[in-house]
Amino acid sequence: RSKEVSTMVPMEELLSHPFPLDAAVALADEPSRLRFGHDISSWGRISDYDPSSLSSLLSDDLGLSFPHRVLVVDAISHFARLLYRNPHHGPALIAALGRNPFPAAAALVLRPAEGPGEAASRYYLRHFAGRRVVGVHLRTVEYASEEEVDAALRCALFLAGGSNTSASVFVASDTDIGMAAASRVLSPTGGFMSYATVPPGRAGGRALADGWVNLLLLSRADAL
Repeated sequence: RSKEVSTMVPMEELLSHPFPLDAAVALADEPSRLRFGHDISSWGRISDYDPSSLSSLLSDDLGLSFPHRVLVVDAISHFARLLYRNPHHGPALIAALGRNPFPAAAALVLRPAEGPGEAASRYYLRHFAGRRVVGVHLRTVEYASEEEVDAALRCALFLAGGSNTSASVFVASDTDIGMAAASRVLSPTGGFMSYATVPPGRAGGRALADGWVNLLLLSRADAL
């Protein structure tokens, strides 16, 4: 979305990368940018809507199946489990990342920059430390029924032991509706914690940073 892209902050303000992001450098000069944009027909594509893509991930030597200069991944799924069963790549991936790849990969790639990382640590020490924390992520709740949202919140309350005395519920949501539901369900039992509501369309670096801090705090919950 052009509005969202135009208001994005440099990624180094959100992430501390273990490797340089040099796409901007590669596209800085006009010839490279033109070659990149006008070469779309030669790009490879992997999609979780395409059975042949999934079959390739499961069994092919991907260096031979996808020799493209640019490979577009069009998916809402991650393919680790398929790749782990791929005879060409699975053993090396398991040796590098272990049997549960996402935490290892996320720890490498999703390193918070100093600002969001410190904000999450300050909130953690002030509100999480010494308590069992149950995290709830109510994302885009207009796509869920009121009953489903209430069920998620009551499940969190159950995991917290029925009250927020020795345990705490942390709620992150991208809508005020989600926060209102949390207040309705959880306030009578001791309330809940939240950092910031980041609704869709809220643009700018502050919104991105607040959303990133929410995710960091959810990752530190004892149950999610």
